[in-house]
Amino acid sequence: MVNQNIIHIQADSTSQGLRVDAFLTKALPDWSRSRIQNLLLEGHIVCEQKSMQASDKIKGTETFIVTLPEVKPSHLRAQEMPLSVLYEDEHIIVINKPAGLVVHPGAGNAENTLVNALLYRFPGLNVGEIERPGIVHRLDKETSGVMVCARQTQAHLFLSNSFQSREVKKIYRAFCLGSFKSAQFDLRTGHKRHATDRKRFTTKLTEPLDTSEISFFKKIGTKIRLAHSRFEVLLSRDGISEVKVELLTGRTHQIRAHLADTGHPILKDTIYGGIKGIERLPLSNVKEVAKKLTRHALHAEYLSFQHPTTLEIMEFEAPLPDDLLLLHNALRLEAQ
Repeated sequence: MVNQNIIHIQADSTSQGLRVDAFLTKALPDWSRSRIQNLLLEGHIVCEQKSMQASDKIKGTETFIVTLPEVKPSHLRAQEMPLSVLYEDEHIIVINKPAGLVVHPGAGNAENTLVNALLYRFPGLNVGEIERPGIVHRLDKETSGVMVCARQTQAHLFLSNSFQSREVKKIYRAFCLGSFKSAQFDLRTGHKRHATDRKRFTTKLTEPLDTSEISFFKKIGTKIRLAHSRFEVLLSRDGISEVKVELLTGRTHQIRAHLADTGHPILKDTIYGGIKGIERLPLSNVKEVAKKLTRHALHAEYLSFQHPTTLEIMEFEAPLPDDLLLLHNALRLEAQ
C-alpha cells in the first residue's frame, strides 16, 4: 500500500543551481517557503537519508523524500452557511462561490468565510495549510464562480501542482467600461504589486524576457512575473462591454489589473477605478443596471482540471448570478 504521507520529488538538470528551499517551493507550490524551511529543519525532508540545509544548491540528480507531519486539527470554527456544491467525492469538492464571501480567514475576517462553511459541511477537513484547509486556489471576495477544493492530502498536492503548472483551464466573464478596437486579443505583460498602492497590482510592465520559474527565483528581488490573459468581446453597448477572459497565468488581480491598465476597469471595482466612470456614461437602461451593482462585475464561469486520482478531465460551469445576468440581458436588448 502506498503511504499517503510520503512524497518523492525528483530533481533534474533544469533545477541545477537552485537553493533547496526554492526548488521545493516550486515542487510543492501550496506550501510557503517558510514552511519548507521548517520541514527541512525538523528533518521531515531528506535526500539520500541525509538532512539538507535550505541554502544548499541543487545538483539536478537528487531524490527528496518528504514525510508529511500529522496535520493539527484546525482551530477554526465550523459555521452553517449556504454553500452551493456543484460536485463532491472523497477527493475533491467543487463549489459555486457567491460574491461577497471571503475564501479563507485572515486579518479582519476570522469567521464567515468559505473555509468555515466547508468545515461545517465536511467535518474533519484538515488538508493543506491549517488556516485554509482544503483550499488550493482562491477567488477575490467580490468575485463569484467556480472553485475546486481538496479533501485529501494527495489531492491537495495534485491540484496545487496543476494550478502551478498551468494545466487548469479557467474562463471568466467580466463587465467593464468602454469599448474595444478588437473583438479578440491577448495581453502578455509583466505583473507585480503597485509601488505606492499596496492593495493593487500593475501590469504596465514589459513581459519578462525569461518567464521560467528558475529565472524568477534567481531574480526574486524584482518579483516581476508574466501575466497572460486572452480576451473575447461578447457585447458592447452604451459605454459598457461584456468580455470573456481565459486566464493563461494565474496572478493576483490579473484580470482586474489588465483591464484597468488598458483603460477598461471592471464595473464597480473600487480598487481599480471602476466606479467613477459609470456616472459619465450616457443615460440608458444598461447604465441604470450597472449603477445598482453592489460588487465588481467579475465571475469565474468555467473551470476544468484533471481529477487527482482518476485523471479524468473534469469540467464545471457556473451560470451568471442574478446581478450579472440582469446586466447581460440589458446589454443584449440594447444591442438588438
